[in-house]
Amino acid sequence: MPKNSWDPGRYDEDHSFVWRYANKILQLLDPQPNEWVLDLGCGTGHLTAEIAKTGASVVGIDQSPEMVSKAKANYPDLDFEIGDARCLPFKSDFDAVFSNAVLHWIRPPGKVVESVYTATKPGGRFVAEFGAFGNISAILKALSTALNEQGVTDTESKFFYPRVGSYKTLLEKQGMNVDHAEYVDRPTPLDGGETGLRRWLKVFRTDSISLTHPCHRDDLIARVEELARPVLFQEGTWIADYKRIRIRAFKS
Repeated sequence: MPKNSWDPGRYDEDHSFVWRYANKILQLLDPQPNEWVLDLGCGTGHLTAEIAKTGASVVGIDQSPEMVSKAKANYPDLDFEIGDARCLPFKSDFDAVFSNAVLHWIRPPGKVVESVYTATKPGGRFVAEFGAFGNISAILKALSTALNEQGVTDTESKFFYPRVGSYKTLLEKQGMNVDHAEYVDRPTPLDGGETGLRRWLKVFRTDSISLTHPCHRDDLIARVEELARPVLFQEGTWIADYKRIRIRAFKS
């Protein structure tokens, strides 16, 4: 898993799109009163709170202590815990496991699917949205070029951006029945106007930026902006080229 160090304050202030674009996946989850739902990769807790508003009981899990601390501060009446998606401490406890914008960070994906399967009650559902094949390809091309110009080689293989069909197969091999699987082309305006891409890089690609000498990092980011601008900058706003998988599966 990429070793990003998360700044929850910056995450909340500069990257609200992460949860504000979640209406479709929340509709697919369709939480019901008195259900038990696990929010896997809950971040600062905003979607956990949205699920709780339906009357469901929700537990938010995140691997980042900083994110969990911020979630508890945001929503002190909800339950948040530090945990690893690959080894969840639950066995048939949840009617649904929900995850938004998280699973592309975690390898190996098979361990996540196995852990989710174990945590879910028989007949329970797994609903997730995350990066698909081709996700942020224009950003990555610009970042890779800028790094190479500084004599640094980075690889995107540490992230997990599968095709829809391959992820569906992974779930089915675990014993889950997939009833919804779609590829979503979702161009996403970044917060911050002219500084939007710069802010995005400093939150979501700190691992790549840290490969360069601290003296050269501002130059690196400026070069990424220069390379990506013709494709991703429109009318004063950076538009990230997001591609998403949106999926729902039921435990047999």
